[in-house]
Amino acid sequence: MCGILGLISNSALIERRRFEAALDTIAHRGPDDSGIHIAGPVALGHRRLSIIDLSARGHQPMFSADQSSALIFNGEIYNYLELREELVRGGVTFQSDSDSEVLLAILDRWGTAGLTRLNGMWAFAYWNERRRTMLVCRDRFGKKPLYYLNDNASFAFSSEPKALLSLRPEARQVNAEHLRRFLARGILADTGQSFYASIQSLPAAHFAEFDLDSRRLRVQRYWDYPQRDAEPTTNVDTLVDEFEALLVDSVQIRLRADVPLGIALSGGLDSSAILAASCRQPGIVPVCLTSTYGAHSEGELGWAKKAAAPFGIEPIAIEAPFDQAESVYRKVAWHMDSPTYSPAVYPLYNLMRGVRERGIRVMLEGQGADELLGGYVQHAAASAIQSGRRLSQLPSLAGNLRRLGRTFGARRLMMYMARSLFPAATNPYRQRYGAASLLIEPYPFNDPVDDGSASGYRDSMNRLLLSEHRSSVLPALLHYGDAVSMAHGVESRLPFMDYRLVEFALPLSASF
Repeated sequence: MCGILGLISNSALIERRRFEAALDTIAHRGPDDSGIHIAGPVALGHRRLSIIDLSARGHQPMFSADQSSALIFNGEIYNYLELREELVRGGVTFQSDSDSEVLLAILDRWGTAGLTRLNGMWAFAYWNERRRTMLVCRDRFGKKPLYYLNDNASFAFSSEPKALLSLRPEARQVNAEHLRRFLARGILADTGQSFYASIQSLPAAHFAEFDLDSRRLRVQRYWDYPQRDAEPTTNVDTLVDEFEALLVDSVQIRLRADVPLGIALSGGLDSSAILAASCRQPGIVPVCLTSTYGAHSEGELGWAKKAAAPFGIEPIAIEAPFDQAESVYRKVAWHMDSPTYSPAVYPLYNLMRGVRERGIRVMLEGQGADELLGGYVQHAAASAIQSGRRLSQLPSLAGNLRRLGRTFGARRLMMYMARSLFPAATNPYRQRYGAASLLIEPYPFNDPVDDGSASGYRDSMNRLLLSEHRSSVLPALLHYGDAVSMAHGVESRLPFMDYRLVEFALPLSASF
C-alpha cells in the first residue's frame, strides 16, 4: 500500500524540485521509503508503505532486468505466490519476495491480458520504454484511487488530487456539476469525476494507456460484473459450502504480510466471520480493535467481546471523543480531497490512528458485505416488495414484515417501501425536507447510478445490489475508507470484496 505519482511532459526537462514537492504531499500514504526516477519526458514517483518483503529489494520505481520497463504500484496482489510459482515454471527469475516484482513480470510477459488473473486491490503505472507507452490501471472495484490530468502538454496521474494540484496549481477549479450532485443526492464518488473540473478519476475495472508519440490516451474496461442472474437452484447447502470456501480463502490470502495485522471487529456478522476464518489459519491469533464513540458509550464493544471470546481474544477499545470531531473532519476533508457525507469517518479516523500507534500496519475490515448480501434497510424493503408481488408468498408477507421491522425498525422499513412503491408521491417530500434543498435550486442533471449494465438481471433486488455496489453506495465508502486508513499509513484489506465472492454471490436469487 503506497502512493504513486507520474508525469509525461512535453517540456524538455521536468523540474525535479516541483516533482519532489508534489510527491511529498502524499508522504502519509508511504512513510517507509521514497523513490523518484526522471528520464527525458517521463517522471515516476513512489512513496512506500512496506508490507511484503520489507527489504530494499522492494524499492520503487521497480525496473525489469533489462531496464526496458518500470513499475510504480499501490496496493496488494493477494495471489502473488501462486502467480509467482507459475512464472518461475515459465523461466522467470526473481530478485525479491515482493508482490510488486510479480506484477511487473506479469505485465512484461502477458500485458493487459494478465489483469484478470490478479486477485487484489491496486492502482499502478507501467512504463514500457520500447513501446513508449504509459499504462495506468485500477482494480475491479476501485478500492485504490487513481486520478489523472490530461491536456495537450502533459499527462499526469497520482493516488490523490492534491499531488496533481501541486504540479499544476491552475487545475484548482471546482467541478460545479459534481459538487451540486453531491449536495443534492449525496453522490460522492462519480465514475470518471472528481471535485476538480480538469482532474478525472480512472473508473474502476479500467486501464488507460498513454502513447508518448501520438499523445493519445486510450481508456478501456478489462472486467465487468456478471451480466445476468444465476440459474435458479434449490440446493441451499451447496451454495453455503461454496460461499464458505470462497470467504475463508479470501480471508486467508489477505493474511499474507510481513508486518503485524489486525481486524476491525464490531461484533457484526461481517467482521465476526472474518475473525472466525482468520483463526482457522494455523498460528494466527489476530489483534482485534473496536471503535467506541463518545466518552460514556461502549458502542459496539459488547458485541465485539462476545464475538472474540470463543477465540480467547480481548478486543482493544479505541475511543472517539465527541470534542475532537470538528478538527478531525477538517483533516479528513484534506485527505479525501473532497467533502464527506458520512459521520462514520470520525470513529474510523480515530480507529486507524490507534491502529498505527500500536504498530499494526494491516487491518482486515468487513466493508462490502452489506452491499453484496443485502444488509441495509433499502434491501429489506426491496425484498418485502418483491415477495409481496408473488401470490404464493402473500400468506407469509405479514410475518416477513414483522421480522424485518424488528431488525430495521418498522417505521424506517415502511418509509423505504413507500419510496420504492410511490416515487412520484414521495420525491417532493424528500426534496422539501432534505437538507440539500436549502442549499441549491432544482438542478437537472443525469443520474450516474444506473448505466444500464444491469439490464440482464431479472431480480429487482439484484438490480438494486448491483447499482449500489458498482455506482452509488460502495464507491463512496471505498473512497473515504482508503483516504482515512492511508492518512495514518495503514493498509485496509476487505475480504468481502474478493472478486470471486462477488461473482458468485451477487447474481444469486434474492431469496437466498
